[in-house]
Amino acid sequence: MKTKFNLRKIFIFALYLIIFIISTYAENADCSSCFNDIAIDNYEATLTLTDSGDMIVQEKYTYDYSGEYSAKYRDIGVMKYNSQNPITQSRNDTAYLADIHGYKLNESVDISSLVTVSVDGKTYTSVRVKDYYTNNNDNYVYVGVTGERDELGDVIGCDPYSSSCESIFVCMNRGNYFGNETIFTYNYMIKGAVTKYTDIASLNWKLFEYNESDIKKGKVIINLPNSSKLEDVRCWARGAEREGSIEIVDNKTISIEFKKIRDDMALELRVLSGTYNYPNVVSNNKVNANVLEDILKFEELQAKEDNMRITLSQIIHYGSFVLAVAMAFIFVHIYKKYDKEYTPEFTAEYLRELPDENLTPAEMSYLYYFGTINDEDCTATLLDLVRKKYLELDENGSGINDDNPNFRISLGINTNQALLKSHERYLINWFINEIGNGTSVTIEEIEGYPKTETRAKKFMECSATFAKLAKNEGKKHGFIEDVSKKGGAFAFVIIPVVYLIISLLLKSTYNLDITLALVLSFVLAISYLIYVGTIKKRTKFGAEEFAKWKAFKNFLTDFGQMEDYPMPGLIIWEKYLVYATSFKIADKVMAQLKVKLPNTDEETTENTWYDDRDTTYLRGYYRRRYYRTSFYYGRLNRTYSNAKQVGYKTIAAAEAKRSSGSGRGGGFSGGSSFGGGGGGGRSR
Repeated sequence: MKTKFNLRKIFIFALYLIIFIISTYAENADCSSCFNDIAIDNYEATLTLTDSGDMIVQEKYTYDYSGEYSAKYRDIGVMKYNSQNPITQSRNDTAYLADIHGYKLNESVDISSLVTVSVDGKTYTSVRVKDYYTNNNDNYVYVGVTGERDELGDVIGCDPYSSSCESIFVCMNRGNYFGNETIFTYNYMIKGAVTKYTDIASLNWKLFEYNESDIKKGKVIINLPNSSKLEDVRCWARGAEREGSIEIVDNKTISIEFKKIRDDMALELRVLSGTYNYPNVVSNNKVNANVLEDILKFEELQAKEDNMRITLSQIIHYGSFVLAVAMAFIFVHIYKKYDKEYTPEFTAEYLRELPDENLTPAEMSYLYYFGTINDEDCTATLLDLVRKKYLELDENGSGINDDNPNFRISLGINTNQALLKSHERYLINWFINEIGNGTSVTIEEIEGYPKTETRAKKFMECSATFAKLAKNEGKKHGFIEDVSKKGGAFAFVIIPVVYLIISLLLKSTYNLDITLALVLSFVLAISYLIYVGTIKKRTKFGAEEFAKWKAFKNFLTDFGQMEDYPMPGLIIWEKYLVYATSFKIADKVMAQLKVKLPNTDEETTENTWYDDRDTTYLRGYYRRRYYRTSFYYGRLNRTYSNAKQVGYKTIAAAEAKRSSGSGRGGGFSGGSSFGGGGGGGRSR
């Protein structure tokens, strides 16, 4: 027998495959834009320090916009004093933002050199944002600074507002958007960036603290103002999530390269050089204190903490890969122990007789579909009760050519219902007593019963009760293993859960990026619980019986192609068809049965294989060469599904009426009422 392989397994297998691939390639993967339509591919900056302690900044951001964005703010902070800083500071040591000529940013500053924009290879001319409504030129971008108003009329500034932060604003012309390769080039000066102590000069600066997206890679070049003594030059940098390197190229140049800076992390630099490099520093930026020893001790301590953070980050990073592999092995183990079907002794492809004549079609369905009772099982049970003459059919005046004959179903000649299963007795009571008049019911009465909300709910309740009783009968045979036996399998979920908790604790302590570990642990835990919770496995006996019923289904599917198959009588086929109904192949079987029927013009009625005198729901099926296929059967087969659809529609219509009714009451419903007002998030 083939091992069961359903959509649930395909889903779990695909999920684990995706997790494995993510874990394997996570070292080089960058998912900063997985759920974001903005990506920053590159950041480059050249910092030129002057002998007066100012810093000229030339920086270039390379963006990839996949959404419709047309405006951008570059916020630049200038606060130097920090009360938490262990290194001696002065409140008078201040800095401010200026253009490259040293003028404070205001409405009169030359913005043409302040920022330039290139979109997909096209460079735009920068003009004043105040000209946005008077210059309609697709070759322009509009630039403004703090205090001016943007194209929407709002005051330009940092968000949240800070007196020590200024913003450079740029927007596209109306109807235009930034593209997949958008380059912003900024040129500005930080006046007073360097602090001159008694024993050393220090630049301690954050180039940025946040961005719209992670920065994939970047490079910063620092140019010192004069030829320094090489032993006086020192540099530290912080912020790189992965690889980062600092190279003191010579006594005037420092090169810093990095890969990945998170969108919530700062790129911070500390550069030390001799005081003789800055003879023209203004008095405010001088601090009368010796700090070199304190800085070196501080940086040594920070280096140890950074090394610890990097080590832990790598452990969490590569541990995610180990976790994925470990859970994959556990998945295979659980599959083999709890989910893999037993191998049956019966291996034939076809079985031409019923494997078990005492098994009702609903019980067979419970075995075949892993404990599920389908709508077809109700129809199959009804047909089987007609076949066993607990119920009987009459045409009720309907002709064989009627499209929807209104058959009558009445109590049959077999009255000892004690011999029936519980779901069979319930179906008789449901149709004959609940829907009918106690002795009979018509097809139209069954289909019309759920047309009121009360009866529709009653019909659905009865349908659920029938399914429950059928399942209970199926359970008595021991086809499906007891779910309590797989309880130990749930314990393995503790592995990704503990890994998740450890990752969260380390993140809170060392500010680690645990995105991969977080997503991986959560997905593994949830998918594992779903998988174990949905495991269904047949017992050895159930696997053996399933193999036989599957072979019987194969026979019903293919018997029309079997040349050596001697056709049994219609009475046998009535029995077979009730199971074909539960197999959901009844229409195909009926079509093949039509092909296999002999021609009455050539055969005599003494060929009793088609003699229907003792048949029930196939009575009248074979009368002449041109007949209406499945006269009784087809009508009965769609009765239950028709009634159930009516019930669904009735309940839905009642709910919709209540939700849209007048007065103070009413519920919620989907769609829009096209009312005014509203609000939500915004993106520029």
